[in-house]
Amino acid sequence: EWRRNGTRIKDAPNSNSYGFDATLALAGTYSVLVKNTEGSVVSAGARLAVVDTSAPPQVIAALGESVTLKVVK
Repeated sequence: EWRRNGTRIKDAPNSNSYGFDATLALAGTYSVLVKNTEGSVVSAGARLAVVDTSAPPQVIAALGESVTLKVVK
């Protein structure tokens, strides 16, 4: 049972791997609950951070300082 931020992920496959297209909304801590006849255990969480590379970078400059920006395609 796959979880994000401690909550079961509905419709996640019951397999040893889980893949998806990462979006900003899916950032969080992922873990998995594993069960067998001996009991169950939740894995340690793995944090997924999603960075929006389509947004312009933040530029910080002191007043009067020159800044050069370049558009790369």
